[in-house]
Amino acid sequence: MEETRIGPQSTIYHSIISRGTTTGNHFSTFAGNAIIPTESQIHHLYHIGAMIGEDCSFHNAITIDPGIIIGGECTISSMKHIKKDIPSNTNVM
Repeated sequence: MEETRIGPQSTIYHSIISRGTTTGNHFSTFAGNAIIPTESQIHHLYHIGAMIGEDCSFHNAITIDPGIIIGGECTISSMKHIKKDIPSNTNVM
């Protein structure tokens, strides 16, 4: 898959969505302040949305909190509120 497709009635603020990702209806990411730890330091980010890897599939009515990182090739089922990072190749049912 190469195209990114965003479903109708979705709201996306200050987010990165990689290629091949598809979302259903009512997909939402919001911007806010977040703390992103890396191996060597902690980053304080302001007005950041979600960061989503390649080839993810999101069903309907999903909300993702600011600063959340979702790895590639994840599948998230409907009616989820994502509050923590999700590693690659994960299915959230």
